[in-house]
Amino acid sequence: MVAVLDVPSSDIGLTMYDPAREKYTIGVACTPYPMRQRSILAQELAYIFLWDLSSDLPQSHKEFFADVFAQHLLVPHTGLEEILGEKDQTISLQLLSRVVRHFLVPPQMAANALRDAGYIQQKTVEQWHRLSTKELALRFGWDGYYTSLKTASNQLRPPQRILARAIAGYQAGILSAQAIATVQGKTQEEIEKELTSIGVVAPHMNWEECALVNLPDVAVDCDGV
Repeated sequence: MVAVLDVPSSDIGLTMYDPAREKYTIGVACTPYPMRQRSILAQELAYIFLWDLSSDLPQSHKEFFADVFAQHLLVPHTGLEEILGEKDQTISLQLLSRVVRHFLVPPQMAANALRDAGYIQQKTVEQWHRLSTKELALRFGWDGYYTSLKTASNQLRPPQRILARAIAGYQAGILSAQAIATVQGKTQEEIEKELTSIGVVAPHMNWEECALVNLPDVAVDCDGV
């Protein structure tokens, strides 16, 4: 499962494991840098593969493995060959922009992948080191597309499975609309309107029956405490 969280740092990535259910959850931060968010997700996926070995590896090795895994996952050499063709051509900034836009990765990762695939030399990688995705998008005419990516990456996104169960709980009358609103970063009114529009409504609850005075007495044995 993947969750996009509202946390202070846009470079946050974490992986959690539930041994009871044998499930992993990856969390990343809301950020206006969509390519960076994708690379962090790929790095966290690498840590899942390293889970059983992580305690035996130094942190620097884990980070190196995660970076290499993310690059090969997001920018495979076969993919570069399909869109660029022969390696004896001159790779310009426009072609770098094409790689960044096609694979949705930061320019630095795209440049490293081009070097490792044999398209450019390390000197060119260093020349492109400070380039930003925003700069490439503005220069080569896809800033509108980049803006839409930024909007999506900067929104809260709870894990789909958890959200689906929460909505089922709301429909069963055991979870409030406010709880779902908090998870999604919306208002209670927005959630109720959206769910009502698709026929998902909470049953009427008689909250007086839930008052403490109406709950049954519970016998508690404290002798063993």
